[in-house]
Amino acid sequence: MAAPVSPDIPLLSNLTAVDNVSLIMRFHTQNGDSEIFRTLDSLFSELGIAETKCLKPSLLDERTIFIVKLLRAAMMPGAAILIDRPFFMIKNMADIGPVREMLALLDTHFSKCIITDYEWHSGRYGDLI
Repeated sequence: MAAPVSPDIPLLSNLTAVDNVSLIMRFHTQNGDSEIFRTLDSLFSELGIAETKCLKPSLLDERTIFIVKLLRAAMMPGAAILIDRPFFMIKNMADIGPVREMLALLDTHFSKCIITDYEWHSGRYGDLI
């Protein structure tokens, strides 16, 4: 099963950032709310977006929206993360480094990650290609 991170799959606008992620965990795990929110508090802090967890998507910048989508995908048990056009979602990102750092922090939450992008962005991927 693939867990997509895509510009074509938005966050739910009526939910906060943390609720967008917790919804996946509630549906796919047997964990209680206290365990889910303890896990998410830690992940939001590790990824540097703790101050945004109670904000709705319309108040988030594009980098934070990407991180929340990535977290949402990582919470799908056993799924491979499929990141579609990361440079389209985070326009001012010079190279894939920040995404690699995010994935390194989440490495215990997913089995593999596939990134799809346009060929002309290949120079921004460094040794990933």
